[in-house]
Amino acid sequence: MIFRKSILFLTGLFMGRLFAQESPDTALFRELGVHKMTVYVKLPLLKHKSVNDSCRTEEYKWNDKRQLIYDYQNNQCYGWRGLTENHHEFDPSGKLLKTKQLKDGENLTIRYTHNQHGDLERIVQYNESGSDSFVTHNLYMYDKKSRIAEQRSLNIYHLDTNVVLMKFLYDDAGNVKEITTYGNDGKPVQKQTYDITPKSRKLLEFSTQTYAPKNSFTKGWNYYDFDARLFKTQYSNNTWTEYYYKENGLLDQSHFYNMEGNLSTVKIYVYEF
Repeated sequence: MIFRKSILFLTGLFMGRLFAQESPDTALFRELGVHKMTVYVKLPLLKHKSVNDSCRTEEYKWNDKRQLIYDYQNNQCYGWRGLTENHHEFDPSGKLLKTKQLKDGENLTIRYTHNQHGDLERIVQYNESGSDSFVTHNLYMYDKKSRIAEQRSLNIYHLDTNVVLMKFLYDDAGNVKEITTYGNDGKPVQKQTYDITPKSRKLLEFSTQTYAPKNSFTKGWNYYDFDARLFKTQYSNNTWTEYYYKENGLLDQSHFYNMEGNLSTVKIYVYEF
């Protein structure tokens, strides 16, 4: 369990840097002065819910420097467990310094230390009493272009420790095209691939091959309209998501269709400026 959590946590933290760019949404948020986005979800397929019922499932807040200072995730809207709120603090140079987290009723603090390249070197997570902690130490190897070639992470939780090794490959345009994750025994656990356009840096195709603990493979394709906006994501399991936009270009709704072709989830996006 600790190993699986480590992969998810580390992958999420570092994808932003590896795909470093100002996406159209980020640029548009800046142009329009978006400071808050709330996401409501409707589940038309649930018999006890009508299409008009909705639940606040996500919320994000940014400061004037476009730094994400608050995020909220409520998986209970889908009938699952999990309610998380994060308050983020940054140092004067803009690096993430600390996160105060409320997760399923438990108060946690996460502190971050960065190396000279700006990458996360040490992550310490502990609860309010200080009796329970999770520590990650990261060691990087860089290529000649100062890109991350390898990241070795030592994760410590109580008496349990594990090492996660992630290796990165890049295409000719400098975009990440492959990430392979290895376990303590040196065997691959997961491989992720990405096909990204050279100039506009649009993600066209992506896949995840998982080797352990169970073998699985998923693949997806993104499709864009004439305004370079994502309008559909198709998945290899015959599910897909369609995206709809407001007149100002901001995302208005996303519709997820299940394997039977039925509309199963509707997300509605509300903004404050």
